[in-house]
Formats: sequence, C-alpha cells, structure tokens
Amino acid sequence: MRKIKQKSKDHMKELNKESVYGFISSSPAPVTKREIAKALAVKGGENRIILKKILKSLEKEGAVVKAAGSTYSIPQAMPSVSIIEVCMIDIDGDVYARPVNWNEDIQGAPPKIEVIPDNKHFPKLRECSRILARLS
Repeated sequence: MRKIKQKSKDHMKELNKESVYGFISSSPAPVTKREIAKALAVKGGENRIILKKILKSLEKEGAVVKAAGSTYSIPQAMPSVSIIEVCMIDIDGDVYARPVNWNEDIQGAPPKIEVIPDNKHFPKLRECSRILARLS
C-alpha cells in the first residue's frame, strides 16, 4: 500500500500583503516578481496570479512603486542605478546632485546625493549636467 503525500500549504500562509511588502522593504535593491516568488516559495499558476494581484493592489495603494524593468521598490527608496542631475558644486569642489525622476508628491523631498569622482569624467561636470550613476 502506497502512502499518498499531501502537499503542505505552509507557503500560502506567507503569501499576503504584509509578507510581500515586508520582503520588498527589506530588500536593499529593487526586486522583480520572480525574486519575490522565489523568496516566498510561490509555485503554481494560481499562486502566481495571487501574487500579481497583491502587487497590483500594493502599487494602487502607493505602498510600492513599479520601476523600469518590472522591478518593485518602496517609494522612498532610491533605485540602484539612476539618472541624476548636478544641482550644486560647493567651494571645496564637492559635487551634489538630485534624482531626475523623482515624484515629490509620493516620495517626499528629493535626497541630496554626493557624487564621488571617478578619474575619467569628473572634471567635465558642471551644474545641470546629467549623469547615469550607480547609487550606493
């Protein structure tokens, strides 16, 4: 006589708005649907549909922002790579910038980003210059 092993639905207990939001907020970089599904052990078509609905509702509420490349992040969080614009160069030569794509209504005041120089293009920076930068 063969034993039939029932599939446990323990992972379904974790699949709710709080767990999805918690995973996205704890991630240092924006995450994709695939990464969320893998972290929460979401398998099967029905469960993936539930995950998509949860992500859409979080996005509609404004708790999560969908960025380029179908990545999700918290609205106040900065993406790992972004276009920034030089807004100030102080008397010591320190360069400060702000993100170009920043929604003040949702995300609040734009952060002040200090640009750390590389050897190639740093002397060419002027106010209002735009830079594709890796943020850390």
